[in-house]
Amino acid sequence: YFLNPPELGLKFAGLLQIAETSGLGFTVRSTLNSAIARSIVLPNVYAKSLVQNENIVDTAELRDPKPVGVLRVDALDAAGLMAHDWHAFSEATSDPFLRLRLSADEWTSSIVYETCNPVWEDTDTHDFLVYDVSQTLMIEVFDWGYTGSDLIGRAKPIPVANLLRFSGRPIPLY
Repeated sequence: YFLNPPELGLKFAGLLQIAETSGLGFTVRSTLNSAIARSIVLPNVYAKSLVQNENIVDTAELRDPKPVGVLRVDALDAAGLMAHDWHAFSEATSDPFLRLRLSADEWTSSIVYETCNPVWEDTDTHDFLVYDVSQTLMIEVFDWGYTGSDLIGRAKPIPVANLLRFSGRPIPLY
């Protein structure tokens, strides 16, 4: 099993490059990454004892790992995001939303329309089960669009063990 989802490097070539411009590429990559995570990323495991004496290894615990804790994430706000939507008679804006991943769990915040300085509702929260403090939280900000979502930026992966120092503080995007 993996503590964190492996990153799938998928590049469309030839006629399939149309998938990138239509937003389909994001959907295909996201679907494949989710399928991989549901199969081999904690808590989803394939457990097979390699010893003959089953009393030495508790295979039930291997098949069903127990969480060590819960990580609650609240979407608060962002400032100065890059504009992706252009308007003829007003400032360019974005329709940002967050996508967070921890282990095989993925959460998407609500969309805040027409702003580069979004403020999310108090109810925009998610609880992640933590199976190991070495797991990393992945944070990405996207601009929602009718034809697909565009990446605005992402934060560097943050190990669960280091997350408390970021509580309520800005997390820079790159």
